This record gives sequence, C-alpha cells and structure tokens, in this order.
Amino acid sequence: CHNFNTCKLTVAEYREDQRKLDDSFVALMALKDKMSNVDAAGAQKLLEEIRTIRAGAKVQGQEPPPAPASAAVAVPPPPVTSASSPPVAAASACKGPALQVVRRGTIAGPDFAYDKTREALKGHPELAEVDWVEFLLETGSLSGSKKEYVLVAVAPSAAVAEKTRKILRAKVNPTSGVDIPCPTIPPVRKLSFHVQ
Repeated sequence: CHNFNTCKLTVAEYREDQRKLDDSFVALMALKDKMSNVDAAGAQKLLEEIRTIRAGAKVQGQEPPPAPASAAVAVPPPPVTSASSPPVAAASACKGPALQVVRRGTIAGPDFAYDKTREALKGHPELAEVDWVEFLLETGSLSGSKKEYVLVAVAPSAAVAEKTRKILRAKVNPTSGVDIPCPTIPPVRKLSFHVQ
C-alpha cells in the first residue's frame, strides 16, 4: 500500500501483488488448520509447502501456489436462473485431478456465461469427459472474507488434465488450470460445455 500510495507501483502491479498476498494468506490459513493432526513426516511436508508459499509471495513474476479450495467454508448456493445454460445437478466429489478454471466475485451473479471458456472448448472432443463444476466459496484474505464463484474442471486422468490446462491457458487466461484440491463442500452446479 505504501509503494502504491507513493506511486512506486502501478494499479496493475498493486492488484497483482494484492492477489498474490491474498492467495498466500488463504493457503497459510488452510495449512494452519492441518497442523493439529500431523505426524513428523506430515509436519515436514507442511513446512515445505509454507516455504513454497513464502517464496511465491516474495519472488516477483512467479506464480504463487493456488489457494487450497478445501479451506473454504460452505455458504448456501444462490438460486440458479440461467436461461442460456440450465445447470445440471452436480456430484459432490471429484473423480480425478481438479483444475481451477476461473474465480469471480459474486457480483457477477449465478448467470455468468463463461463465454471465453465455452469458445475455447469448441473443437476439442478429447475433453468430453471433463466435468465442469462451480463452487461458491467463502475465503479469508488480508482484507477480510469474501465470497467467490470458482469454476473447476475435473479431468478423468492426469493426461486429460494437462490437455485441459494447455487449452485454458492458451485461450482463456494464462493463469487458468492451476491444480487444486477438490473442494470439500457441495458444488452449486455442474455446467455443460459443447466440445464438438
């Protein structure tokens, strides 16, 4: 904030630094909750994760580790009234690797169309088995708690997850496709994208 207020950071640089700090804070809070149930080997693994998070927050230009979705607190799902893409009841557990596609604030509402994602998937029948599941998460950050919709791609295998990641990063957003733990809360909805 000091660097921004003294014009040492642009608005874009400030927002990127804030996002990195928020993601690191959420990840650290999730790790803190795990500490009471770990043995020596688990403690060593958590220490390595904390070092990775710390390095991600400090090194400019490096992608921080994803905020674990398992740290989220369930909130009641909003009513879904999308006329363009009626939601399908979603399964509550991931059946393969999970990738974070996009996070967006609740101001966008449940009718958010995911147009970029829809367009990117056209012509990729190899992704027909990927499940597209939306969660409503409440996460803690340095600036308080916030609610966000998170679209998660659940692939049937690591190979399909990697193909999905490449397509998302090339056509949707260079930061899409981050590996995340499967959220432990029920999803809001399951979406269908035409991949033919």
